[in-house]
Amino acid sequence: MTTEDLESVTGFVRYSKQVDWFKRELRVSVARRSDGSPVITWETFNAIQKKRAGVTSEPIEEQRPLLRPEKLRAVK
Repeated sequence: MTTEDLESVTGFVRYSKQVDWFKRELRVSVARRSDGSPVITWETFNAIQKKRAGVTSEPIEEQRPLLRPEKLRAVK
């Protein structure tokens, strides 16, 4: 994202306020350049927005943990 993009998205000009906005609104810690400006790509930003909205283009294959051990589940 360019400086203008960051200002447009966050509504802030100061780098520290932009970083605070990302932490508060998106719950992410963005990397910073040596001058303190945040570094984030449009691809990353859009992926975070899609995740928050519950929309993903990739199937989620997440194994859920067992609530009970396997040997207790087989008891009849």
